[in-house]
Formats: sequence, structure tokens, C-alpha cells
Amino acid sequence: MAEISRLGEQRQTSDQCNKDQPDAIEDKIGGVRAELLDIEINLIQYRSEQADLENTLLQPLAECLDRVNGKAATYTLGAGDIILLAEEVEDVLNQKGVKQKNRAGTEIEFRPGGKQASNRYARMASASITTRVKLRRVNDGWRLVEAARDRCFVNQPEFRQIRIRPAAHADILRTATDGITVLRGAPET
Repeated sequence: MAEISRLGEQRQTSDQCNKDQPDAIEDKIGGVRAELLDIEINLIQYRSEQADLENTLLQPLAECLDRVNGKAATYTLGAGDIILLAEEVEDVLNQKGVKQKNRAGTEIEFRPGGKQASNRYARMASASITTRVKLRRVNDGWRLVEAARDRCFVNQPEFRQIRIRPAAHADILRTATDGITVLRGAPET
């Protein structure tokens, strides 16, 4: 009889816990939702601060390019284009195997291509105003060395020239010939 009584009490306690659990779970869910909301608000604030900082840092570059471009807008370069160009060249150097220490001194000269049109129209069209830039890699990143107004004609391809130091060239050769040996004394066929 005592055992039945004890089991009955346990059942009542278990039933009470089961009744209380949904409230406890809802409270925990509410707490987690509040934490997620706080995290989302902080993330939005950090992104806003990051955008403000980027705008502050890019403002001198944008102002320089605005002075060079004047009213021209179609085939010109902006601050975002310069950053994208630097990232692309950095990727090229990385793919070619140039070591980080040998990248300083690398220069790139770039001018976007002209508008695309049929050859008949190209003979009648005049040149477009564009931007020609020169960037130089230093130890901590890329620097705009020169920005000038230029002209590009219809169907003229973009101009892009990368100049590297001899140490970077040696890195590229080392990467290109990795695993390849030259036969010495073999007959030429």
C-alpha cells in the first residue's frame, strides 16, 4: 500500500512538472528571441559603422577621381572600381605564386574599354572620355599613383598592364616550373 501511495505522489509531481514545462519552455524561447533581437540590432549597428568608416576612408579617393572625371560618368572609373582592380591584381599575383614580400613595387596601369557597337556606327562615333589610372603595391596595400582623363574609341579593348619586380618574376617562374626538370644531353627531335 505504501508503494502505491508513493507511486501516486510521483505521478502527481510528474503531472505538475509536465504542466509547468510548457511555461518554462515558452519563457526560455522568449529569452532566446530577446537575445537574438539584441544580436541583430548590434549587427545592424556594426554594419552601419563599417559603412561610415569605409565612406570616410574612400572619400579622398572618390574626390580625386571625381576631379579627374568631371562630368563624364559612363566609361570612367570610381573608387569601387579601383578597389576591385587592386583585388583582381592581388588575386592574379596570388595565383601566379608571387610571395607576399615580393609583391611590393608591383604596378598596374589600367584604362577601361570603349563602348561596343557595329563597325558602321564605330566609323561615325567619336571617342569617349574615360579614366586611366596607375596603382602601385606597397607593403600594406595598393596606392593610387596617377589618375588622368583619357579617351577611348568605339570597340577599343581595355588596356591593362602589370609590371612586377625581378623577385616577383622569379616567384612566377618557380611556380610555373615546379615539378618540371630539363633533360640534359638528350637528342633533339
